[in-house]
Amino acid sequence: MAATALPNFPPFDADPTAGDIVVRWDKWVRRFRNLLTAINVTDDERHKALLLHYAGEQVCDIFDTLTMDAPGEGETVTDKAIAALTAHFAPKRNAEYEIYKFHQIK
Repeated sequence: MAATALPNFPPFDADPTAGDIVVRWDKWVRRFRNLLTAINVTDDERHKALLLHYAGEQVCDIFDTLTMDAPGEGETVTDKAIAALTAHFAPKRNAEYEIYKFHQIK
């Protein structure tokens, strides 16, 4: 099998101080899915491998700490991996503080 070179694609910057990380992650994932379409990769296991490769070392280290359930009916391993990373990057909400802020509205 001939070796093929992977195209260049910027890794995801997981620095939480670089702006809204959830918005940047969603944008990066959309661009990544476009890349997969462009290079015609259809195998789900390869999608996940490329996701972790292109996301970069920092995201791969984060992913290694996450727990994921097996994909259910109609789900893919890649979709589960993206959902787990999205949940990690999403800001944690304090319900009591949100209620307090709501009651402070005048």
